[in-house]
Amino acid sequence: MAASLTYSRMQAITTEGERAFAQLYVRLARWCGELLDLCRAQELQRYDALIERSIYVIGIMDGLIDVSRHYQLACRILSLHRFAVRSLVKAKLNPGDGELADLAKVFATLGETFELMARRGAGREDAAG
Repeated sequence: MAASLTYSRMQAITTEGERAFAQLYVRLARWCGELLDLCRAQELQRYDALIERSIYVIGIMDGLIDVSRHYQLACRILSLHRFAVRSLVKAKLNPGDGELADLAKVFATLGETFELMARRGAGREDAAG
C-alpha cells in the first residue's frame, strides 16, 4: 500500500513537471513572436532583454531534465535546447535574420509533446489510484 501511494505521489510530481515544461515551451514560442514584433519596431533594447530572458529560461529547464530516467529522450531535448540557444544568440547578433519563426514552431511542438506526456502520466496516475 505504501509503495502504491509513493508511486502515485511521484507520478503527480512528474505530471506537474511535464505540464510546467509544456507551459514554458508555449511561453517561449509566444516570446519568439514578440521578438519578431520588437525587431520590426526597432525596439532593440527590449528585443535583447527578451532574448536574454529566453536563454535564461532554457538554462533553468536544462537543469531540471532528468537524464537518469529516459536518457535518449533527455539527450534529444537537451540537443533541441542547444539549437534554441544558438538560434537565439544568432538572432541577438543579427536581428531580423528570420530563424525566430521556425524556433517558435520547435517550442510549440515541444509544448504539445510535454502536454501529451503529462496527460499520459495523469492517466497512469488515475489507474494507480
